[in-house]
Amino acid sequence: MYSSERGLPGAIVANRYSHNQRQWDRNLFVHASLENSFFKNHDLLANIKFSRDYNRYVDPEYISLDGQLDNRYYQSEWYASLVNKYSIANWWEVSLATDFAKNTLSANLYRFPYPTRYSYFAALSTQMQWERLHIQASMLGAYVDEQVKQYYKGDNQKVFNPVISVSVQPFETSDFRIRAFYKESFRMPTFNDLYYTFVGNSSLRPEFTKQYDIGATWIHNNNSGLLRTASVQADVYYNRVTDKIVAMPSSNLFRWTMMNLGEVEIKGLEINTDTKFDLPRDFKLNLGLSYTYQKAIDITPKGSTYGDQIPYTPNHSGTVTSFLGRREWDLHYSFIYTGERYSQKANIPVNYVQPWYTHDLAVGWNGKLLKTNVRLSAEVNNLFNQYYDVILNFPMPGRNVRFNLSITI
Repeated sequence: MYSSERGLPGAIVANRYSHNQRQWDRNLFVHASLENSFFKNHDLLANIKFSRDYNRYVDPEYISLDGQLDNRYYQSEWYASLVNKYSIANWWEVSLATDFAKNTLSANLYRFPYPTRYSYFAALSTQMQWERLHIQASMLGAYVDEQVKQYYKGDNQKVFNPVISVSVQPFETSDFRIRAFYKESFRMPTFNDLYYTFVGNSSLRPEFTKQYDIGATWIHNNNSGLLRTASVQADVYYNRVTDKIVAMPSSNLFRWTMMNLGEVEIKGLEINTDTKFDLPRDFKLNLGLSYTYQKAIDITPKGSTYGDQIPYTPNHSGTVTSFLGRREWDLHYSFIYTGERYSQKANIPVNYVQPWYTHDLAVGWNGKLLKTNVRLSAEVNNLFNQYYDVILNFPMPGRNVRFNLSITI
């Protein structure tokens, strides 16, 4: 169970020094799982879950005949899944997964749509695995039925999405592998996207994507020496998205504007490295680096922003992480970089958002107090007090300190 109450940051506006909007969230879920086998080479996995989410938004500055704005939303979900897997041979497995979900949304609003969504999924998959070649393929069939009591509703959908992936070990060493996949997927707009007041767009269309990826992985392990593990992963990908769903911020971080971009083309390169060292005197050192180059542009035919970078998607981004530990103590450092972006569909100077970066530092101790496992940690985030906006005109916190106490019983 999760519960929170917080204020919402407001945009920078001349002669405006405070914002009174507040948001409450309560989330509860119950989950159960069962694993069994009814005959040789067969495995069964069953899951069931119920969740209940409550969200309240108050804006004292928005006054109507009923007083200040006080929106309350109640979402429920029933979810069940059943997976059967059968091993035809030691190198060949097949599985059939079926899922069902029922989602409802209600609110304390006049003439609210009160939507109910029934989602049915079935996926037939197979996996073939030899010493130097792995092949996976699947076909997902989905049917989504949406009903409302009044007004417009999201579209019903009936789709089939294939996926195929291949991994090859081209040399004798198992450290290096080449992989590739093709995948079709779709994303239904959420109830928040469709029906939340000041946010929802009931004419929002589902998002459909075709993904192509080719990459390589090198992982090397040592049983002795300073360098224990080293890995490099690199991927080149191309995505073609129809009716891409994007969110545009409005007057505060509760109110967003949801819209579709007709056609989006995404070309990218992603590199991840990770190294682990065993140093003298029981010191352990981990170093990680990730970099992403992504060119995501609007290619909607005859669109006014044809060829422009889509909102809030940088061309360049990356992180550096490190860990130094000795017995009960550990020290963490991270550097995050996000490149230049645009806040709107049009790539014009007024919509330009500058790059930003932060340095974060943390120290922690793990031990026992009164025979109880305890972790103490202290963090200094945005160490050099960098001014930055993840979303234009909504400045993020400067240098800030946080202390944590965790007790495991």
